[in-house]
Amino acid sequence: MQTLEEIGLADAIPSCIELVTAAGGVLTDEGRLLFSRKLVQDILKIAARRFVLHGREEKHNIKPWDKEVHFGTGSAAVHIVDIETNRYRESTVTDLYDIARLVDHLDNTYYFLRPIVCRVVTDLREMDLNTL
Repeated sequence: MQTLEEIGLADAIPSCIELVTAAGGVLTDEGRLLFSRKLVQDILKIAARRFVLHGREEKHNIKPWDKEVHFGTGSAAVHIVDIETNRYRESTVTDLYDIARLVDHLDNTYYFLRPIVCRVVTDLREMDLNTL
């Protein structure tokens, strides 16, 4: 709470600034968006307690209110160990594809977020599309 009150957020988008300040938040002269303790407590009172994180298929939906642990991938590793040479090398699109296929078959891995950065992709737009 203290962090939200005293440090807040930097570089908030205009729509966020508008919503938060309309609800009692403050935008400082330095451009930081501050959230009062009361504002946070009021929002927590009305926040949804149950929501579904939808997967591409219904069987992949996650209900985070269950008592299960939901394990998944996610990172931005720029290197991967090559299983042929046992040496580090830059990650490729094929590596990303192979990891995604593996995760799709792991029963106890609930979600897939990009675990590696495809270093062979140099065009930033193409990188964003591959990340998506």
